[in-house]
Amino acid sequence: MRHPDSLGKVGIFATGGGFRVAVQFGFVKELIRRGVRIDHLVGVSAPVLPFAKLSEAQCQAELARKAEEVEQLLLALERAGPQAVFRFSKFDFGKKLLFAGKSLMDKSGLESLLRNYNPRKTITSPIDFDICVFDHEDRTQKIFSNRNLLFQEYHEKWRQLCIASASLLPFFEASVVDGRRYSDGGYINLKQVGRCGCDTVFVIFSRPKHYKSMAFSPDSFLARRFPWLPLFMEVHESGLYKIESEEVARLRDRMELDTKNRLLAKLRDGNWLVRKMIKLAGTGLSYLFQGATKPVRVVIVYVERIPETLTAIDFAPGDITKAVKLGTELAKDELQKLLKD
Repeated sequence: MRHPDSLGKVGIFATGGGFRVAVQFGFVKELIRRGVRIDHLVGVSAPVLPFAKLSEAQCQAELARKAEEVEQLLLALERAGPQAVFRFSKFDFGKKLLFAGKSLMDKSGLESLLRNYNPRKTITSPIDFDICVFDHEDRTQKIFSNRNLLFQEYHEKWRQLCIASASLLPFFEASVVDGRRYSDGGYINLKQVGRCGCDTVFVIFSRPKHYKSMAFSPDSFLARRFPWLPLFMEVHESGLYKIESEEVARLRDRMELDTKNRLLAKLRDGNWLVRKMIKLAGTGLSYLFQGATKPVRVVIVYVERIPETLTAIDFAPGDITKAVKLGTELAKDELQKLLKD
């Protein structure tokens, strides 16, 4: 087995999935435990919350401690139940419906997940951290980076944008930052893969490869109160699945085309190492990404064995623990493929 350092600079891209983020965290936790160097984090929706804590690390050695903090936060959430985030009462909902009509519940539960988060540390961290949000003013997805000089002075705006990225309407109201309304960014933008400057990029989805709605379980506490919500979430998830599938298809097309072009160039130069390239093609994991300044290995990870009761907005006792363990097992499998001699 080769050393994890052979992966070079590593980027992690993670897309939303509510409480299923525990699987994605388990994956990243195992990478950290194995000594993989993580240089770039890109998140949209729920993954932004654990990534925010990880991005506080001021060095690679500190990442393990931050991962432990995130795991303890997830376990505390598991003990408290889904209502700790989706705080609801019929009286409060009635007031909102009659007088505001902006969201089903307040954001205090969501904001509590970042109560002990220090955005100053993210701004000074050597880890690049990008978050995706939806801008309601021009109705487009926006990507913000902790390298933006604005956040060095106004670091609390970074916290607000992190919360905005996980604020899925109609559950949570959009966040207002500098007079603009931002909410859940929806899907992961894979155009960044070739621009992040990493040698290896893991793209971690919180769903199976083939579409399966996992927004609600039949006895979800929210489904019982709002019978129309399952239909809304079905439309939302199926729409995101279509967008993300198209993003992955375009990514693969670009990588495969660029691989062919680069191989032809090497053939013309007489520098093609046949044995090495056959091994490369056989793994099915390594591609050369168009527009990148250097070859980028891209690993796309789907989660196939999520517990039925672990959905975007609900979970049963023990589901979070199982999901983290599932994520670590997925990471072990992928690393075994990548680091094989």
